[in-house]
Amino acid sequence: MKYSPPILMVLASIIMLLSTHSLASKEKEQNSREIAAFVNERPIYTDQLSAKQQIKIAKYKRFNRNQEPSEEIKNMMLKSVLEEHINTELIFQASQKHHVNNLKQKITDKIREQEKHNSDSDKQINKTAIENQIRIDDYLQAHDLVNPQKPEKELKDLYEKNKHQFASKKAKVHVLHIITKDKQDIIDAQKRLLEGKSFSEVSNEYSIDVNTKKDGDLGFIELGYMPKEVDKFISSLKINELSPIIETDQGYHLIKVLNKKPAGTIPTFEQMKSFLAKGYAPKVRAQKIHQLLKQLKEQAQIKILLK
Repeated sequence: MKYSPPILMVLASIIMLLSTHSLASKEKEQNSREIAAFVNERPIYTDQLSAKQQIKIAKYKRFNRNQEPSEEIKNMMLKSVLEEHINTELIFQASQKHHVNNLKQKITDKIREQEKHNSDSDKQINKTAIENQIRIDDYLQAHDLVNPQKPEKELKDLYEKNKHQFASKKAKVHVLHIITKDKQDIIDAQKRLLEGKSFSEVSNEYSIDVNTKKDGDLGFIELGYMPKEVDKFISSLKINELSPIIETDQGYHLIKVLNKKPAGTIPTFEQMKSFLAKGYAPKVRAQKIHQLLKQLKEQAQIKILLK
C-alpha cells in the first residue's frame, strides 16, 4: 500500500497551522475571503493554499531548470495542498474534542514555562495556542502517532526474512588500542597492562587516540582501518592476546583483539532490533495516519468549492 505525500506531511502541517486556527475566527475580513472548502462547516480559504502552492512551484522550477509548470501541474499542486489542509483540519478538529487529563494544570504549567524563558516581557502569551498545542500533542500520543513502533513479532519476522542481507561483507575485528608519541610512554603502558591494569584505565592515562574516547575501545573495525603494520598483528593475534609494541609513522601502538567476525557473519536480532524499529517507524506512522484519516473522513462532512 502506498501513502501519498499529503498524508506524510500532516503532522508537520498541524504545527504550522496552529496560529491560523487560533486567530482565523477573530478576523473580521473573513467574509470577503474566497472559500476553497468546508470541513464540518469550518472554512478553508484559498489564500491559505496559495502560499504552499507557491512553495511547490518554486521547488518544481528548482529541479526543472527554472521552467514554469503547466496549468495542469499547478492545479495538481493546488489539489495536493488542499488535501493537506483538509487532513490537517480533520485532525485538528478531532483533537479539540479529545479529552485531556489535567488540562488546566498542563496549560498553567506551559504558561509558567514560557514566562520563565520569555525574555521579552511585552510579548503576549497566547493561551489559546497553548491549549491547542496540548490537545494536539495528547491526541497524537493517544493514537500512537508520536513515536509508533512496529510490534516486536513483526520485527522478528522481518529480521528472519531479510537477515542474510545484513551479513557483513568483510571480516571485522573488535580491537582495543593504545597509541603514544613517546616510546617510554608505550613501554610504561605495556608494563601496567601486564601487571593486570584494565585496558580502559591504561588507555585513559597514556593513549592519544581521540577515536577511542580515551577508553581504548575501537569497536568492530575492518582490516585496512589501521596502519598496515598494525593490521598484520590484528590478523594474527588470538582473542584477548596483547600485541607487542608496534612502531608506525603515527607513533607506538599496543592492541588487543576481543572478538573476530568472519565475512558473512549475520548479526543477531537483538543487535538489529533498534535499527529495524527506527527504519520502519515512518512506514508505521504513515499507516496509522492513513487509517485515522480514513475514519475521520467517513465521519466528517467535507464540501469542496475549489474548481
